Amino acid sequence: MTRFAWLPFSHRRRWRSFLFPAVLLVLVVIRVAMLLYSPRTGALHEGDVQVVRVIDGDTLLVRQYDQEFRLRLLGIDTPETVKPNHPVEPWGPEASQFTSQFVARHSSLRLQLDKRRRDRYGRWLGYLFADDELLNESLIRQGLARARTYAGDSPLMERRFRAAEQEARSAGRGIWSQPPGDSALPGTTDPVAPVPSPLQDVRGRLRFRPSPGKCDAAFSRRMVALPRPDQALAAGYSFVLSTEVSPSCRR
Repeated sequence: MTRFAWLPFSHRRRWRSFLFPAVLLVLVVIRVAMLLYSPRTGALHEGDVQVVRVIDGDTLLVRQYDQEFRLRLLGIDTPETVKPNHPVEPWGPEASQFTSQFVARHSSLRLQLDKRRRDRYGRWLGYLFADDELLNESLIRQGLARARTYAGDSPLMERRFRAAEQEARSAGRGIWSQPPGDSALPGTTDPVAPVPSPLQDVRGRLRFRPSPGKCDAAFSRRMVALPRPDQALAAGYSFVLSTEVSPSCRR
């Protein structure tokens, strides 16, 4: 006896005519639900990610569920290296190199999100872990980034970042380092005087302008950023506080 043998023949035909459309409808509903609630719908989720490319110290291109996303490390700010129409800032290349090395030596990376998920540029924001090591925090501790937390960010992360920044400041690492007062220019024995702190701007760049002895028209109308004062002096630059062109350099 078949499954529908107890039904009248006319009812069996009617049941079979509705069975296939009903099954098809259920499959369609399941598929739509999977598309709607699957993490593969253009959103970056907490969990494992793969780094496709390091853009700079605090920005990476990551892959999750076969999709790529630009990830900005949350709560920190590294010196600029790829910003359009902006000079490469001191310690920016070192920050990028540190991030690249961090990624290279860890096979598994885990993303943790916070309340703020995206910035005004559309980049995703998060904390990148390798086991118990947090890349955001490591960059700050090495003096390659500043802590940049905002209202609503994790208080725990803020405390960790501020503590790491204070450690880097105290140790004089990276962007918090000051040139030694008894260092000499390459090939000379002349000491280089320490740079007064007012010459360091809010982003940590040391600004220089051509000295009167080298009033090149191409350089006298703009400031430049160089990593160390001895490099600036060797290139003929002097320390200044103003962007005004010295009268001796005007043509």
